[in-house]
Amino acid sequence: MSVIKTIPEVIDKGVKVERNGRVAIEYENIRVGLKDNWKGEKLPNHWVITGYEKRLENSESLYTSPPITKSEILPLNSVENNPTPKPLTSQENLLKQQENLNERTLEPTNLSH
Repeated sequence: MSVIKTIPEVIDKGVKVERNGRVAIEYENIRVGLKDNWKGEKLPNHWVITGYEKRLENSESLYTSPPITKSEILPLNSVENNPTPKPLTSQENLLKQQENLNERTLEPTNLSH
């Protein structure tokens, strides 16, 4: 079932939740966010309503990832070779060309003949 189709049911049967200055209504695994402003500007008599499907049951965030435990060791760097197909090229020549263009003084030309 689409999240959009469930918004009326969430509003009707859900529980109002306020966290960090945000208001939402939650029901089962759907969260409907409510805002009375758009890009910081107050909306007179209007609300922005957004529906989200929560990924984890006790999630506090809309974008979640599995929890990391102390027993997990995550590498900081890959030990495998870099799969870049082409070798990286220097941009030094391009930089020199740009510097030369910036240093040249162009003479004004008369375009009206």
